[in-house]
Amino acid sequence: MKADKYFEILLNAQSKNDIYKSCFDYCKTILKTDRCRVYFFDDSRDFLICRYRFGQMVYSASDDKISSNQSKSIVVRTALENAPQIIEDIYQDSRADTKVIENLGVSSIISYPLQFSGIVQGVISFDFTEKTPFSRQKLESLTTIIHLAGVLHENWILKEKVSEQDSEYKKELEKKSIELDRMNEQLLLRGRLSALGQLASGVAHEIKNPLAVIKMLINTIDSEIEATSKFKNDFTVMKTEIERLEEIVNHFLNFARPRKVEKLPVNINDLILDVCDFLKIKFNDMNIFVNMDLYVPAKNIMLDANQIKQVFINIFLNAIEACKTCPSALIHVKTLLVSKKSGTVMKVEISDNGPGIKEEIISQIFDPFTTGRTDGLGLGLSICYRIITDHGGKITAKNRLSGGAKFEILLPVDE
Repeated sequence: MKADKYFEILLNAQSKNDIYKSCFDYCKTILKTDRCRVYFFDDSRDFLICRYRFGQMVYSASDDKISSNQSKSIVVRTALENAPQIIEDIYQDSRADTKVIENLGVSSIISYPLQFSGIVQGVISFDFTEKTPFSRQKLESLTTIIHLAGVLHENWILKEKVSEQDSEYKKELEKKSIELDRMNEQLLLRGRLSALGQLASGVAHEIKNPLAVIKMLINTIDSEIEATSKFKNDFTVMKTEIERLEEIVNHFLNFARPRKVEKLPVNINDLILDVCDFLKIKFNDMNIFVNMDLYVPAKNIMLDANQIKQVFINIFLNAIEACKTCPSALIHVKTLLVSKKSGTVMKVEISDNGPGIKEEIISQIFDPFTTGRTDGLGLGLSICYRIITDHGGKITAKNRLSGGAKFEILLPVDE
């Protein structure tokens, strides 16, 4: 096969292995070489490592890794002198380490340096089991092929670097895009919360004053009606419903008037224990077991304790409601410190083994008026979301594979 045919094969090589396999095939065609080894320096340039082998090898462990201090090695000499080593008869050439080469069954050797960007990076060596004369014309032709192989290898390295940079750039771009989408979602939600807050405030105020008058009149009439009157039960129902309306109005006002965040050093574990103590009667009445896995040592972080307590109470009450039909109701609470690029955060996980969040609402669970309950307004988790984001944190909700819902809260830790 002519040299130009091998040029074509080299130019169409699909890998670095293909590049050097083509060199071996060409040398085998014109010079009848038996095997080929390709070495490259390690990062420290202290060793030449055999990366590719072709042909029928006589394996030697010493050939895998050759110290650059091994001056008698033909491979090392080729690299250090940056010059081809052509040895037609190892027994007649003083450059050859006869003992080492003889073990490999070699009689003749051709060894070329491989240069990238003007620096010797490795060596390609051809072994001949029979003593072989090398004509000048064939050596020049082989030299041209090997030079082309070096250029193609360098191009592969550049392609890999560009590909790695492209990959890193794409990853960074995707990361920024996700972050931008998340920020945009937060801004949209906060905008909706603000608009709804203003609406809720106006509606609540319009209702609150007439409601207070109605409540006062009913209480007055109720106090004057005898206990045996047939209207007594009706007034009792009216009083109950008015109290429920007052509670709804107060929810609207709480939603509409977010308080200023007043941060103080708070032990998050103590805060969770306080909330669980506050809700222990509900836990006992519903036969709910609360399992705690709290980070030790506990770390004080800057929080508005009352607001964060409100978040925990809301999530716990939702979990209690979800678990009311479970035969073995369980709520699991976990706190741990997590290191992120943006800094250390305190992670709080609250999960239950209830039926989970309905799939049709889970993506909007923190939007106002989104609820899976028939008796809820859907404002509680919106308030939780606002409190956590006002603390520079993040709150997410998802369904567990094993069943139930899981809320995850991330709060920044001021080092």
